[in-house]
Amino acid sequence: MAAMPGLTTDRLVSMLGGRRALGSRVQTLDDLRAQLRGGLPFASLAALSEAYDIDSKTLSRILAIPARTVARRKHEKRLRADESDRVFRVARIAALAEETLGWRPWTHLEDGLGETVAFLKGV
Repeated sequence: MAAMPGLTTDRLVSMLGGRRALGSRVQTLDDLRAQLRGGLPFASLAALSEAYDIDSKTLSRILAIPARTVARRKHEKRLRADESDRVFRVARIAALAEETLGWRPWTHLEDGLGETVAFLKGV
């Protein structure tokens, strides 16, 4: 994971539920990498869903994680490393879009498989 100009570790940690979800040990990008390798807490997925008002069914499709697997991870309270990477990538892209445009321009996200992708309000 290369350094991302303009996008701070604090911002990414915030997108993933903050230090409360990730723990106080996440101070640097290396700490975040270690969290990803070990699997993010399920609270990070829930935080992303809440932050962008994405329902669990849609988020499941965006992340390519079956709904039953999401339910299992919720019970286990931890995502696997590959699932954590997907959650991180979606959070990073959303944060970059928000930072670039200066606001959250989407009303909801869809998986793009024949469904409408509504990114911009009023468009």
